[in-house]
Amino acid sequence: TKPVVNAGDDVTTQIANGTTSVTLSGTATDAQNDVLTYSWVKTSGSSANIESATSVSTVVSGLSIGTYVFALVANDGELDSDSDSVTVTISETQQSTKVGIRATVNNQYLCTELNNNNEVKARSESVQGWEEFEIENQADGSIAIKSLANGKYLVNVEWSGNQIIAN
Repeated sequence: TKPVVNAGDDVTTQIANGTTSVTLSGTATDAQNDVLTYSWVKTSGSSANIESATSVSTVVSGLSIGTYVFALVANDGELDSDSDSVTVTISETQQSTKVGIRATVNNQYLCTELNNNNEVKARSESVQGWEEFEIENQADGSIAIKSLANGKYLVNVEWSGNQIIAN
């Protein structure tokens, strides 16, 4: 009888620095316990490098945003298995940007105070460590603003004098 293969679970990941790689982990069985050889091939998607095409598990590198399909076949020296496929989906990484936020009411930058209230005050004339915030693009298309000083997000903004609360 011919071997049976499983190409593994589908993979979904985000891209990093323009390209990314994933590990494909297949399995194979043979009723006669014959020594098996393996073959991975890309059946769909743009350019990619299968680093160990003759191993049951391999790394695929050079992936860009898109969907790829890779098929695994095993051979027991006489018969090929039916192929099994795995789908790899690469999406864009959520991006973030460090910024300083200047209040228009007094032309000062917001600064996180590490006190019990986690106050954010518009009282700094320059952007250094305490004045850095990160704008994060969220999966739903919205943005979030996080203080890098205390790791808290600006929410429920209330303006009182020259401060808001980051909690």
